[in-house]
Amino acid sequence: MIACLVHFEAEGLHGSHLADLCSGAATLLGRLQQHGVQAGLLLQCAAVGDAGLSLAALQAAADGSGSPLLMTQPGQLAVALRLALDQLAPTPPAEVAFISLSGSPAAASQAAELGCGTCEHLPSRGASPAQLQAWVMQAVARRAREARQAAGLQPPLVVGYVMKESRQLALAQQGMLPLLPAAEAGAAAGSTAAAESAAGKAAAQAGKPAAESEQPLCFVPLDLHSSLAPQLAHCDIVLQKLTDYLEPTGGSGAVAHFTSEAQALLARLDQEQQAAQQAAVQQQLAAAAAGHPHPGHPQLHPAEFRAAQAVAKGRPPLPVDPAPAMRPIMDRAALIPLLEAAALAVRQLAIPARAPASVLVSSFDPGSTPRQLAAAGVSLPCIAKPQAACGVAEAHQMAFVLHGSGFAGLEVPLPAVVQEYVDHGGRVWKVYVAGDQVFWAERKSTPDLRSLAEQLAADPEADVPDSISFDSLKSLPTTLPWLRKQQAQPQAAGGSADGGLPPVPGQVASLMQRPTFEAVAAALRKRLGLTLFGFDLVFDSIAGELVIIDVNYFPSFKGVPEAPAALRAALRQRYAAALATQQQP
Repeated sequence: MIACLVHFEAEGLHGSHLADLCSGAATLLGRLQQHGVQAGLLLQCAAVGDAGLSLAALQAAADGSGSPLLMTQPGQLAVALRLALDQLAPTPPAEVAFISLSGSPAAASQAAELGCGTCEHLPSRGASPAQLQAWVMQAVARRAREARQAAGLQPPLVVGYVMKESRQLALAQQGMLPLLPAAEAGAAAGSTAAAESAAGKAAAQAGKPAAESEQPLCFVPLDLHSSLAPQLAHCDIVLQKLTDYLEPTGGSGAVAHFTSEAQALLARLDQEQQAAQQAAVQQQLAAAAAGHPHPGHPQLHPAEFRAAQAVAKGRPPLPVDPAPAMRPIMDRAALIPLLEAAALAVRQLAIPARAPASVLVSSFDPGSTPRQLAAAGVSLPCIAKPQAACGVAEAHQMAFVLHGSGFAGLEVPLPAVVQEYVDHGGRVWKVYVAGDQVFWAERKSTPDLRSLAEQLAADPEADVPDSISFDSLKSLPTTLPWLRKQQAQPQAAGGSADGGLPPVPGQVASLMQRPTFEAVAAALRKRLGLTLFGFDLVFDSIAGELVIIDVNYFPSFKGVPEAPAALRAALRQRYAAALATQQQP
């Protein structure tokens, strides 16, 4: 069993910084225990005031995890350190990851002398709770990796992830970011059976026993505000939700740029990829000079083979997914031609599908905008969305436009993409893709609007608004007061009185099946080059076609119990494919 001991020196830290670090330490201990890591805190205070402030912050942030806490003074550190290690028994010191948040590396040196397996020193001045969390969890993962190697077991792949903290917590609660290989089955999230079942099915399809086909994975957070080189040196894969790191757009609808920290990560990954490619070329040249054109040739001399292995071990972490593949997901205008190409590929499989007719506009005008729409084949009603698709608050400020006059004063950030609005019976299919695995769920959606648009077209003075603004993230309108009478009709025909959806019509039910979802997913995967993404499908009840209306990167997979196993399988698959590509002559 892996354990963790965090040494926190309060001396030299004051006020809010000290309180923030203590609060972060308490949260960290709780997260470690959720991951199955026995954790303790050794708090070193030279002043009574520091001790009081630290304890207050720790108690305020404590989540009931009950992690062992010891307090000590500078002159008593050696004794306190032994006591703290005793509290972690029966875990031996060799299985303990020790991290000292302090002004000097003295405590880490003492821990090493006492036999702690992994010892790290994090300078306390300028440290942040996020940095503490990243360093500690990375140290625990390294300890787990070294322990498995020492035991002759297959070492885990280390996946460093970059995403906002709220997303980390949500995915961790689903069992999708296990810190230790032992937690991979999703026990912490209560999804052990589902995860093991999905893993077994995937292995069976590959013709291998599940236990032999899976390499364990450890997931650790990366801190973009710390030095990247030492963090990436221990990662095999970088799972990056960089759409969480976009600069504010100042209220416009323009596509946002990555923050400087995110750009630094991308630059570092690119630099390491280029260095690895150069090393591979040099290795191939050396092998060719020795009479072996490919370093992986089975007849290589043992010394040459070991050299090839050394090159392989020095390979850079694999980014999932690369930034160029994410850019169309960030830009609704850039996504349109890719949706059209994917829909064309799906139609060639005899599945009726299309992308919504769309046009990019730089202004809204009741006179000229309807003409722009007509030229692009966009009819009313329509929906206006900012060109920026994600990562900024403005991306979710949208509006239904029921009449041309509705473009006057429309409060949707510009530039914007205006799309045809499809009557779809108020239902949407949310489809989640992880590698070659596809999951879906039917959800309630926005209502049909054509009748309102026709009412306004016939009588512009009708008691119906010409546009309806909303925030798609906070208040998606699944019902409208002007449609209450029409919404009551489906309930009489079989809808539920609690606002649920009526039964799926036969034509739609026959189409919305696994082959359809997998066909659309494959078409999008090929054109986007993404491993993890989601998309929305609706059924145009008038045209009798599927419409691919939205794509997003690395969705929440909420409500998908197989998601933890699917994510791990997708990452293993991408990693294996990357290795195979590197080994090609």
